[in-house]
Amino acid sequence: TSDTLIKPAEPAVAVSPGSSVQTENGMDQAALAGMGIYIDSDQQEKFTEIETPLIHVKISNRGGGKIYDYSLNRYNKLDKSPVKIIDEELQNGYDIQFLSAQGQSHKIQLNQFYFYTENEREKVSIEENGSFSMSYYISYNERRIEKKITFYGNRYHVDLQFIVSDPQGLFLNKEYQLIWKNGLPANEENRVEDYSYSEIYA
Repeated sequence: TSDTLIKPAEPAVAVSPGSSVQTENGMDQAALAGMGIYIDSDQQEKFTEIETPLIHVKISNRGGGKIYDYSLNRYNKLDKSPVKIIDEELQNGYDIQFLSAQGQSHKIQLNQFYFYTENEREKVSIEENGSFSMSYYISYNERRIEKKITFYGNRYHVDLQFIVSDPQGLFLNKEYQLIWKNGLPANEENRVEDYSYSEIYA
């Protein structure tokens, strides 16, 4: 990782009008095929709760590890509820998007798809010196997209590995974007200062 500030990206137009249909599990497979895109993905959302001495995380197979809740166990707000970095009500958090080099050039966001996962445990507890990894994958036009997220019992950060077979044939212009949506939740009494000094780095 590097200390690069992630600035809010413009909202992605993942589906051009009339070219695809949005469904509960992302994009309609028949419409995608009409765009020259073939996805092999799971058909339902699955959740896992991660608990360490420092954090509580609710993570899903949507997007290959969408985090719905990221709470700090040792820090509370004035109302005694835990400080949150990612809040399910705010619907903030990260996503990965790219322009597809296959078929028509469409902007694709990974959170549109339910990934397969090799670990379907509902709850995981990590001791102070332990670690735990979640792996997710889909097939996109016969190219494997994989994400591996590792949690640590004695750290607040997580490690993210993004692995793609044949990225040159998958990404238009050989690039993808890490985006952050909806900022950070307010945790301080003075919300003006909270919003003024909050930053996100990757």
